[in-house]
Order: sequence, then C-alpha cells, then structure tokens
Amino acid sequence: MLTTEQEAEDDCIDLPEDDPEMIRRMIVFLYYRDYDPTGIYHVDRLGEVLLAVDGGNRAPKYHTRGNCQDCACMVLLSAPIDPPQPWTCALTGLVRSRTAMKEHPSKLMQVASPLSTHATMYALGDKYQVEGLCAKSLEKFRSSLFAHRESEDFIDAVQIAYTSTLDSNRGLRDAIIQALEEYFDIHIIAIPGAEEELPTINRFSMMLLRHCASEADKKRSKRQAEDEEAAREEERTRARFAGVRF
Repeated sequence: MLTTEQEAEDDCIDLPEDDPEMIRRMIVFLYYRDYDPTGIYHVDRLGEVLLAVDGGNRAPKYHTRGNCQDCACMVLLSAPIDPPQPWTCALTGLVRSRTAMKEHPSKLMQVASPLSTHATMYALGDKYQVEGLCAKSLEKFRSSLFAHRESEDFIDAVQIAYTSTLDSNRGLRDAIIQALEEYFDIHIIAIPGAEEELPTINRFSMMLLRHCASEADKKRSKRQAEDEEAAREEERTRARFAGVRF
C-alpha cells in the first residue's frame, strides 16, 4: 500500500522504523506463506530465498532435535558450514553433549534468535495487517519455545511481545504466559501487577522469578508431605483404638 504521492511516483515504500531483515521476511511470506527460519522439514521450500548474510545469525551452540523436530529455527545456506557445536543453556550453563542431528546437513544452520524473530514477525503482521502472518509467526513461535525456553532469546522475545503489540492482542502474550507456567512454574496471572512488568524483564529478574517459584514449590511440597503424614498418623491412631470402648 503506497502511503504518499511521492512513494506512488517512485514506486517505492519507505519503512524507516522497521528492521530491513524483518521486512524481507515479510515479503518472503507474501510469496511463500512462510519465512526463515523455519522447521527442518520445510527449509527446502525456502531454498531459493537469498539470505542477507549467510551464517551471520548462526547459533553458537545447537540444540538436540529429538523432541523438537518442528522447531522453527533452521535456515538453508548457499554454502556449507562447519559442523555444529554441543548446545549450552544460557541460564543454567549445562552442556548438552549431542549435536543437532547425527547426520547434520552441511548447509543447514540453526539461527541464534528464532523466538525474537518470530515475535517481531508477529508484531509486523499486526502492524501492517498482513493476512495470515500473525497466525504463522505464532505457530512458529510456539514450535520454538521448548528448545529455546532457557535462552536469552526467550527474554528478548518477551520484551518484544509486550512492547510491540497492543494490550488487546493476546495471541503472543498468552503463549508466553503459558510457557512461563508450563516450563518455569511461574504463574504470572496469579501475581498482581506482574504481567504489566514483563516489558522490563531481563535475565536477572527471570532468575529471581524462577527462584521464587522454586521456593514456593518447595513450600507446597513440604506442606503436602506434612499433611500426608498427619493423615497417616490419624489413620494409625484410629487403627490402634479400633474397638476400644471408653
């Protein structure tokens, strides 16, 4: 959609506020109904798409793909690259010894920031009202959550979701709330005012949230164990005095 008379004459649209790489992906979506990065089984359909910088956004460590075959974090490069390294969790520092695949295609690359990319594409789809882009980017975002939930990319994606979309647009936000509950046992909705602070979340605050959630879980487990022991003691007392008349 041409927005000014000058743009109409030049047959050119100026979008100075948006990342050119994200605009490129939006244009790719208009032609292919998909964009990079994508799932490992869908990279071939985007094989003819020219990436701006081959390998420029490569993840330093690759995650395993056993339970994450559909993770939308892969691109197909025009030239071979070195084999991937074991994946290291950004928050815990744990090293996973297995590489992405036992037989890794030399031109297949895992990108460093799939979640923030999909979150940005969701915001662009909403901003420019591109039919189907919000649904596709949300699908890809959800597919990448499990494998990238402990990366700093997740924190970046949360910030993007809560600063680049309207409060009334719950698609991406609900996916984040669900991920925080499912993967971190953090029930944001149950904490008054917590969701309003998510735009300012960082690695430190995320660690604090996880610590508080862990401590709360320990207390719940302790109370449950105490209640179960009290119930067992009551049963033992009843058994001991069964049939005794006072």
